Amino acid sequence: MVKSKWDSCKQRWPETVYFMDKWHENLSALRQYLKGWSANINGMYKKKKEELMQRIQEIDNKAEGEDTGAEMWTQRMLLEGELEELMELRKYIGNNEGERNGS
Repeated sequence: MVKSKWDSCKQRWPETVYFMDKWHENLSALRQYLKGWSANINGMYKKKKEELMQRIQEIDNKAEGEDTGAEMWTQRMLLEGELEELMELRKYIGNNEGERNGS
């Protein structure tokens, strides 16, 4: 992903342009691209988390009003497992970002 973006940026510049200018412009374009990519990933994470939490809440609401079977509780446990995996992945990614930023 990064290599292909870098290569596409490199092809925009003629050979006569000073190499430091190319390097600077390529880094700027890559940084902008990665910020957008990160925003998309964060948006997908939030959407998936909200969806899982809403489905768990729906099961809980049904369970309050009626006697629920084992199937519903199994489904709830699976959803909780998905949510836990999602949050662990987010925590892992967040920790790696902190290491790269020197935190």
